Amino acid sequence: MYNEFPTPITSETDLTYYEKYLEQEFPSDTPPQTLCNRLKCYIGKAVRVDLSSPYRAENRNGVLKDIGQDFLIIKSPQQRECFIPFCALKSITVLQNNTKPPHF
Repeated sequence: MYNEFPTPITSETDLTYYEKYLEQEFPSDTPPQTLCNRLKCYIGKAVRVDLSSPYRAENRNGVLKDIGQDFLIIKSPQQRECFIPFCALKSITVLQNNTKPPHF
């Protein structure tokens, strides 16, 4: 193809060359959809976090305060902060007026 656009893509090398050209010309501005990036928009919202424990069912309620690469921090109604690693999570429920729980 040799920088003469638009030309028909006739081979696999033309396709890879054109894909690289598009990636350079139009870089992606959206961050990858990870759990961390999805939860950042819910900082300050009420959440219920279910923890995975082999001995008992345990959950924490509070306001989502901070998100890290592999942890989250919620502030409980008693004004205590809970540090929870992602490896201990079973589910996260964002409470919207306590009526519709979207689960992650």
